[in-house]
Amino acid sequence: MSFYTPAHIICYCTVFTLLLCGFLGGNELLLIIKPLSGFSLIYLYIENKAKVHWLFPLTILIIAVNDAFVLQNFEINFKIVGFLLSSFYFLNIFLLTPYAPFKSWKIKELISIPAIVTIFLISYLTISILQMVFVKLEESIGFIILILISLFSYLIVCFIVYIKNRFTHAFFLCVSATGSIVVNAMVPIHELYVSSHFFAAILNTVDFLSMFFFLQFLIRGTLKPDSLKKMDSL
Repeated sequence: MSFYTPAHIICYCTVFTLLLCGFLGGNELLLIIKPLSGFSLIYLYIENKAKVHWLFPLTILIIAVNDAFVLQNFEINFKIVGFLLSSFYFLNIFLLTPYAPFKSWKIKELISIPAIVTIFLISYLTISILQMVFVKLEESIGFIILILISLFSYLIVCFIVYIKNRFTHAFFLCVSATGSIVVNAMVPIHELYVSSHFFAAILNTVDFLSMFFFLQFLIRGTLKPDSLKKMDSL
């Protein structure tokens, strides 16, 4: 399957555009460009709609509206952002259900040293950021909790699909989840404390790439032959 279809090329151009607009204009310019960037992903979806659930474009539209509120005024619009962002992650979890049959999960298969270290690092990062964010968003603690529940649930599903290693291209899902961690960790700091064109460019580009790699997994992820044999033997 080619990485150089017309839709892929448009996505690559979108990455360059986000970087350039972020460096040159920061949030002011990205407020116009970033919400529109999702249409390149919708075009990529249309090229591969036979392989991807029809709800995917809805997730892109939700995150496009969310981006507009974030870039306009993160602090004032935080309650709306909390609702939209958690909806985005819950829908992504739904899109991953065919790849993560929850009934087949066994705790002993999922516990490993890398998994424990990852959980510890993410938890430490979350607590540290919460201490900073809570000062300015203490009236929206319910939406902070909602975002954390949806985000952590999404990350857990992504990493379990990756760890179980039953599907091809699961690495794309791992990259997408890692990007989500970076974006959700740094955006509150960027929007509330340390606003700069550099961070605006990097964070919004990583956010787009995270969704791009998520879609790549939905398009390319197929059950591995050895997993098919195991299922046949059951």
